[in-house]
Amino acid sequence: MLAGNDLWKTYGAVRALRGVTLRVEPGETVGLVGETGCGKSTLARILCALIPPDGGGVSGEVSLDGRAVHQKPRELKMFRRRVQMVFQDASGSLDPRMTVWKTLAEPLENYAMTTRAGMGERIQTLLETVNLDRGLSRRYPHELSGGQRQRVVIARALAAAPDYLVCDEPLSGLDVDTGEHILRVLMSYGMNPGGNRGLLFISHDLSLCTRVSRRLYVMFAGNLVEHLRAEDIHRAVHPYTRALFEYLFEPEKADGCAKTGMDFGVAPEGCAFRLQCPGAREQCLREPSRAVWVDEAREHWTRCRQRQ
Repeated sequence: MLAGNDLWKTYGAVRALRGVTLRVEPGETVGLVGETGCGKSTLARILCALIPPDGGGVSGEVSLDGRAVHQKPRELKMFRRRVQMVFQDASGSLDPRMTVWKTLAEPLENYAMTTRAGMGERIQTLLETVNLDRGLSRRYPHELSGGQRQRVVIARALAAAPDYLVCDEPLSGLDVDTGEHILRVLMSYGMNPGGNRGLLFISHDLSLCTRVSRRLYVMFAGNLVEHLRAEDIHRAVHPYTRALFEYLFEPEKADGCAKTGMDFGVAPEGCAFRLQCPGAREQCLREPSRAVWVDEAREHWTRCRQRQ
Protein backbone atom coordinates (compact mmCIF):
# COMPACT_ATOMS: atom_id res chain seq x y z
CA MET A 1 0.00 0.00 0.00
CA LEU A 2 1.20 3.52 -0.86
CA ALA A 3 0.12 5.99 1.80
CA GLY A 4 0.63 9.55 2.95
CA ASN A 5 0.01 10.49 6.58
CA ASP A 6 -0.68 14.07 7.69
CA LEU A 7 1.27 15.65 4.83
CA TRP A 8 2.00 19.37 5.04
CA LYS A 9 3.95 21.51 2.60
CA THR A 10 4.74 25.19 2.83
CA TYR A 11 6.61 27.39 0.38
CA GLY A 12 7.44 30.59 2.20
CA ALA A 13 4.09 32.18 3.04
CA VAL A 14 2.20 29.76 0.78
CA ARG A 15 0.73 26.67 2.42
CA ALA A 16 0.27 24.15 -0.38
CA LEU A 17 -0.83 21.13 1.69
CA ARG A 18 -2.67 21.14 5.01
CA GLY A 19 -2.53 17.75 6.72
CA VAL A 20 -3.38 15.39 3.85
CA THR A 21 -3.83 11.70 4.62
CA LEU A 22 -4.65 9.17 1.89
CA ARG A 23 -3.86 5.68 0.66
CA VAL A 24 -3.71 3.67 -2.57
CA GLU A 25 -4.04 -0.07 -2.19
CA PRO A 26 -2.87 -2.77 -4.62
CA GLY A 27 -5.39 -3.66 -7.28
CA GLU A 28 -7.28 -0.37 -7.31
CA THR A 29 -7.44 2.98 -9.04
CA VAL A 30 -8.01 5.94 -6.73
CA GLY A 31 -9.06 9.32 -8.05
CA LEU A 32 -7.91 12.69 -6.72
CA VAL A 33 -9.99 15.57 -8.05
CA GLY A 34 -9.73 19.31 -7.50
CA GLU A 35 -9.32 22.49 -9.46
CA THR A 36 -6.04 23.96 -10.65
CA GLY A 37 -3.84 25.30 -7.85
CA CYS A 38 -5.37 23.31 -4.98
CA GLY A 39 -2.19 21.28 -4.28
CA LYS A 40 -2.69 18.11 -6.33
CA SER A 41 0.69 18.24 -8.09
CA THR A 42 2.53 19.03 -4.86
CA LEU A 43 0.91 16.00 -3.25
CA ALA A 44 1.87 13.82 -6.23
CA ARG A 45 5.53 14.83 -5.99
CA ILE A 46 5.61 14.14 -2.24
CA LEU A 47 4.05 10.70 -2.71
CA CYS A 48 6.76 9.91 -5.28
CA ALA A 49 9.53 11.16 -2.93
CA LEU A 50 10.54 13.87 -5.39
CA ILE A 51 10.13 16.54 -2.73
CA PRO A 52 9.93 16.02 1.05
CA PRO A 53 6.93 16.96 3.17
CA ASP A 54 7.28 19.38 6.05
CA GLY A 55 7.99 17.85 9.44
CA GLY A 56 8.83 14.20 10.00
CA GLY A 57 8.32 11.33 12.39
CA VAL A 58 4.80 9.94 12.62
CA SER A 59 3.41 13.13 11.11
CA GLY A 60 4.31 14.08 7.58
CA GLU A 61 5.36 10.65 6.30
CA VAL A 62 4.99 8.73 3.06
CA SER A 63 5.03 4.97 3.47
CA LEU A 64 5.14 1.97 1.16
CA ASP A 65 3.83 -1.35 2.46
CA GLY A 66 3.92 0.07 5.99
CA ARG A 67 7.55 1.25 5.86
CA ALA A 68 8.34 4.94 6.00
CA VAL A 69 10.21 6.34 3.02
CA HIS A 70 13.53 7.93 3.93
CA GLN A 71 15.91 9.99 1.85
CA LYS A 72 18.72 7.42 1.79
CA PRO A 73 19.95 6.93 -1.81
CA ARG A 74 19.69 3.15 -1.82
CA GLU A 75 16.21 3.16 -0.32
CA LEU A 76 15.07 5.92 -2.67
CA LYS A 77 16.25 3.99 -5.72
CA MET A 78 14.21 0.95 -4.69
CA PHE A 79 11.21 3.12 -3.84
CA ARG A 80 11.29 4.97 -7.16
CA ARG A 81 11.44 1.71 -9.08
CA ARG A 82 8.22 0.71 -7.37
CA VAL A 83 6.50 4.12 -7.48
CA GLN A 84 6.62 6.07 -10.73
CA MET A 85 5.04 9.36 -11.73
CA VAL A 86 3.44 10.53 -14.96
CA PHE A 87 4.01 14.28 -15.07
CA GLN A 88 1.48 16.77 -16.35
CA ASP A 89 4.17 18.94 -17.96
CA ALA A 90 5.73 16.56 -20.47
CA SER A 91 8.08 19.18 -21.93
CA GLY A 92 9.53 20.05 -18.55
CA SER A 93 10.00 16.44 -17.47
CA LEU A 94 11.93 15.24 -20.54
CA ASP A 95 15.65 15.87 -21.00
CA PRO A 96 15.97 17.87 -24.26
CA ARG A 97 19.41 16.28 -24.87
CA MET A 98 18.09 12.72 -24.86
CA THR A 99 16.32 10.93 -27.69
CA VAL A 100 13.17 8.93 -27.04
CA TRP A 101 15.31 5.77 -27.20
CA LYS A 102 17.69 6.99 -24.51
CA THR A 103 14.81 8.30 -22.40
CA LEU A 104 13.22 4.84 -22.31
CA ALA A 105 16.52 2.98 -22.05
CA GLU A 106 17.58 4.92 -18.93
CA PRO A 107 15.06 3.36 -16.47
CA LEU A 108 15.52 -0.06 -18.07
CA GLU A 109 19.26 0.15 -17.38
CA ASN A 110 18.97 1.81 -13.96
CA TYR A 111 16.64 -0.86 -12.62
CA ALA A 112 18.05 -3.80 -14.63
CA MET A 113 14.70 -4.45 -16.27
CA THR A 114 16.16 -6.17 -19.32
CA THR A 115 19.40 -7.39 -20.87
CA ARG A 116 21.30 -5.36 -23.42
CA ALA A 117 20.23 -7.84 -26.08
CA GLY A 118 16.60 -7.43 -25.12
CA MET A 119 16.68 -3.63 -24.91
CA GLY A 120 15.40 -3.02 -28.42
CA GLU A 121 12.46 -5.38 -28.06
CA ARG A 122 11.50 -3.91 -24.69
CA ILE A 123 11.59 -0.33 -26.02
CA GLN A 124 9.53 -1.39 -29.03
CA THR A 125 6.93 -2.88 -26.71
CA LEU A 126 6.78 0.30 -24.64
CA LEU A 127 6.29 2.44 -27.75
CA GLU A 128 3.53 0.17 -29.00
CA THR A 129 1.85 0.27 -25.58
CA VAL A 130 1.43 4.04 -25.80
CA ASN A 131 0.61 3.98 -29.53
CA LEU A 132 3.87 5.48 -30.82
CA ASP A 133 5.75 4.45 -33.95
CA ARG A 134 9.24 2.97 -33.58
CA GLY A 135 10.54 5.56 -36.00
CA LEU A 136 10.10 8.23 -33.33
CA SER A 137 12.68 6.58 -31.07
CA ARG A 138 15.56 8.58 -32.58
CA ARG A 139 13.85 11.93 -32.19
CA TYR A 140 14.41 14.52 -29.46
CA PRO A 141 11.57 16.04 -27.40
CA HIS A 142 11.46 19.25 -29.47
CA GLU A 143 10.84 17.15 -32.58
CA LEU A 144 7.67 15.66 -31.09
CA SER A 145 4.16 17.02 -30.74
CA GLY A 146 2.75 17.72 -27.28
CA GLY A 147 0.70 14.54 -27.37
CA GLN A 148 3.71 12.46 -28.43
CA ARG A 149 5.80 13.88 -25.60
CA GLN A 150 3.08 13.01 -23.12
CA ARG A 151 3.02 9.43 -24.36
CA VAL A 152 6.80 9.19 -24.01
CA VAL A 153 6.45 10.29 -20.37
CA ILE A 154 3.87 7.55 -19.80
CA ALA A 155 6.09 4.95 -21.52
CA ARG A 156 9.04 5.99 -19.35
CA ALA A 157 6.95 5.49 -16.20
CA LEU A 158 5.83 2.06 -17.40
CA ALA A 159 9.40 1.03 -18.25
CA ALA A 160 10.24 0.36 -14.60
CA ALA A 161 7.18 -1.92 -14.22
CA PRO A 162 6.18 -0.04 -11.05
CA ASP A 163 3.83 -1.30 -8.39
CA TYR A 164 2.19 2.13 -8.19
CA LEU A 165 1.63 4.83 -10.78
CA VAL A 166 0.92 8.40 -9.71
CA CYS A 167 -0.58 10.13 -12.75
CA ASP A 168 -0.88 13.92 -12.70
CA GLU A 169 -3.32 14.90 -15.48
CA PRO A 170 -1.98 12.06 -17.66
CA LEU A 171 -4.23 12.80 -20.64
CA SER A 172 -3.03 16.39 -21.00
CA GLY A 173 -2.29 17.25 -24.63
CA LEU A 174 -3.74 14.03 -26.07
CA ASP A 175 -6.45 13.89 -28.72
CA VAL A 176 -9.65 11.97 -27.95
CA ASP A 177 -8.71 8.68 -29.64
CA THR A 178 -5.19 8.56 -28.20
CA GLY A 179 -6.53 9.62 -24.81
CA GLU A 180 -8.95 6.69 -24.81
CA HIS A 181 -6.13 4.29 -25.69
CA ILE A 182 -3.86 5.61 -22.94
CA LEU A 183 -6.75 5.57 -20.48
CA ARG A 184 -7.28 1.86 -21.12
CA VAL A 185 -3.57 1.23 -20.58
CA LEU A 186 -3.59 3.08 -17.26
CA MET A 187 -6.84 1.53 -16.07
CA SER A 188 -5.41 -1.93 -16.65
CA TYR A 189 -2.77 -1.04 -14.07
CA GLY A 190 -5.12 -0.21 -11.24
CA MET A 191 -8.50 -1.82 -11.94
CA ASN A 192 -7.41 -5.35 -11.14
CA PRO A 193 -8.96 -6.51 -7.85
CA GLY A 194 -6.58 -8.87 -6.13
CA GLY A 195 -3.68 -7.59 -8.21
CA ASN A 196 -0.47 -6.06 -6.91
CA ARG A 197 -0.47 -2.73 -8.76
CA GLY A 198 -2.23 0.50 -7.87
CA LEU A 199 -2.91 3.80 -9.60
CA LEU A 200 -3.54 7.30 -8.28
CA PHE A 201 -5.35 9.20 -11.04
CA ILE A 202 -5.18 12.97 -10.55
CA SER A 203 -7.42 15.27 -12.55
CA HIS A 204 -9.55 18.40 -12.40
CA ASP A 205 -12.24 16.45 -14.31
CA LEU A 206 -14.70 14.85 -11.89
CA SER A 207 -16.46 12.87 -14.60
CA LEU A 208 -13.18 11.31 -15.73
CA CYS A 209 -12.16 10.46 -12.16
CA THR A 210 -15.48 8.81 -11.41
CA ARG A 211 -15.20 6.79 -14.62
CA VAL A 212 -11.79 5.27 -13.89
CA SER A 213 -11.66 5.12 -10.08
CA ARG A 214 -12.99 2.89 -7.33
CA ARG A 215 -12.58 5.55 -4.64
CA LEU A 216 -12.38 9.35 -4.83
CA TYR A 217 -10.61 11.99 -2.79
CA VAL A 218 -11.77 15.57 -3.32
CA MET A 219 -9.21 18.30 -2.67
CA PHE A 220 -9.80 21.97 -1.97
CA ALA A 221 -7.22 24.54 -0.85
CA GLY A 222 -4.57 21.97 0.11
CA ASN A 223 -6.82 19.67 2.10
CA LEU A 224 -9.03 16.68 1.40
CA VAL A 225 -12.64 17.67 1.97
CA GLU A 226 -14.38 14.40 1.09
CA HIS A 227 -13.67 10.71 0.45
CA LEU A 228 -16.23 8.35 -1.05
CA ARG A 229 -16.69 5.54 -3.51
CA ALA A 230 -16.90 6.69 -7.11
CA GLU A 231 -20.29 5.01 -7.48
CA ASP A 232 -21.58 7.14 -4.59
CA ILE A 233 -20.68 10.49 -6.14
CA HIS A 234 -24.38 11.41 -6.33
CA ARG A 235 -24.42 11.07 -2.51
CA ALA A 236 -21.65 13.63 -1.95
CA VAL A 237 -22.38 15.95 0.95
CA HIS A 238 -19.58 18.52 1.06
CA PRO A 239 -20.78 21.72 -0.65
CA TYR A 240 -17.67 21.84 -2.85
CA THR A 241 -18.08 18.24 -4.04
CA ARG A 242 -21.78 18.90 -4.59
CA ALA A 243 -20.93 21.98 -6.63
CA LEU A 244 -18.54 19.97 -8.82
CA PHE A 245 -21.15 17.24 -9.25
CA GLU A 246 -23.94 19.64 -10.17
CA TYR A 247 -21.68 21.60 -12.50
CA LEU A 248 -21.06 18.42 -14.54
CA PHE A 249 -24.15 16.25 -14.09
CA GLU A 250 -26.94 18.58 -12.97
CA PRO A 251 -26.12 21.96 -14.57
CA GLU A 252 -29.64 23.25 -13.97
CA LYS A 253 -28.87 23.15 -10.21
CA ALA A 254 -25.34 24.57 -10.37
CA ASP A 255 -24.93 27.89 -8.59
CA GLY A 256 -21.53 28.80 -10.03
CA CYS A 257 -19.38 27.96 -7.00
CA ALA A 258 -17.66 24.93 -8.54
CA LYS A 259 -14.84 27.14 -9.84
CA THR A 260 -13.71 29.51 -7.13
CA GLY A 261 -10.81 31.30 -8.81
CA MET A 262 -9.30 31.86 -5.37
CA ASP A 263 -5.62 31.94 -4.45
CA PHE A 264 -5.36 28.66 -2.54
CA GLY A 265 -1.93 29.48 -1.16
CA VAL A 266 -3.35 32.28 0.98
CA ALA A 267 -6.53 30.48 1.99
CA PRO A 268 -7.70 31.40 5.53
CA GLU A 269 -7.12 29.26 8.61
CA GLY A 270 -10.81 28.47 9.00
CA CYS A 271 -12.82 26.65 6.37
CA ALA A 272 -11.36 27.76 3.05
CA PHE A 273 -14.66 27.16 1.26
CA ARG A 274 -16.71 29.35 3.58
CA LEU A 275 -16.90 32.30 1.16
CA GLN A 276 -18.66 30.12 -1.42
CA CYS A 277 -20.64 27.95 1.00
CA PRO A 278 -24.35 28.77 1.39
CA GLY A 279 -24.39 27.03 4.79
CA ALA A 280 -21.32 28.70 6.35
CA ARG A 281 -21.48 29.32 10.10
CA GLU A 282 -19.62 31.67 12.41
CA GLN A 283 -17.35 28.83 13.57
CA CYS A 284 -16.33 28.24 9.95
CA LEU A 285 -14.56 31.61 10.06
CA ARG A 286 -12.24 30.55 12.87
CA GLU A 287 -11.79 26.77 12.91
CA PRO A 288 -11.08 24.20 10.20
CA SER A 289 -13.57 21.34 10.05
CA ARG A 290 -12.53 17.87 11.15
CA ALA A 291 -13.31 14.70 9.24
CA VAL A 292 -16.60 13.03 10.19
CA TRP A 293 -18.21 9.85 8.92
CA VAL A 294 -21.14 10.05 6.54
CA ASP A 295 -21.31 6.28 6.00
CA GLU A 296 -18.55 4.37 7.77
CA ALA A 297 -19.45 1.06 6.11
CA ARG A 298 -18.80 2.64 2.71
CA GLU A 299 -15.77 4.65 3.93
CA HIS A 300 -17.55 7.90 3.17
CA TRP A 301 -16.31 10.86 5.20
CA THR A 302 -16.25 14.61 4.79
CA ARG A 303 -14.84 17.76 6.37
CA CYS A 304 -17.79 20.04 6.85
CA ARG A 305 -19.13 21.68 10.00
CA GLN A 306 -22.68 21.20 8.75
CA ARG A 307 -22.19 17.48 9.45
CA GLN A 308 -20.78 18.00 12.96
